[in-house]
Amino acid sequence: GGEVKPDWDIHGTDLMPYLTGKNEGRPHETIFWKSNKHYAVRHKDWKLVKQGAQMELFNLAEDLSESNDLANKHPELVQQLLKKYHAWDSQNIPPSFGHHPSIGEKIERVPR
Repeated sequence: GGEVKPDWDIHGTDLMPYLTGKNEGRPHETIFWKSNKHYAVRHKDWKLVKQGAQMELFNLAEDLSESNDLANKHPELVQQLLKKYHAWDSQNIPPSFGHHPSIGEKIERVPR
C-alpha cells in the first residue's frame, strides 16, 4: 500500500481490520450498488435488488443464496430501502457518458 496523507479528503472505511479479524461486526450499516438502471441496497441483513422492472428482497441472515424473494411479504421494508437508495443516489453525480458497451444500450441522463 501507499501513503495516505491526513489532508486528503478521502471518504470510506479501511476494511483491513474487518478482513483480518481485528474488528468485528460490519464496517457499514448500509451499502449501495448502482450499475446503469440496476441497483441494490443492503441494510443490515436485508438486501433489495432492482433489475429493470423486477424488484426482489432477501433476508441474507436466513437466505445467503438469495433464492427466496420476500418483496411481496414485506412491502413496507421495500419502501424503506427504496427511500434510502433514492436519498443516497440523489447525492451522486449523473454519468457523463451516453452509452455503455457492455450492455449495449443508450443511457439517458435523467434530470433531477
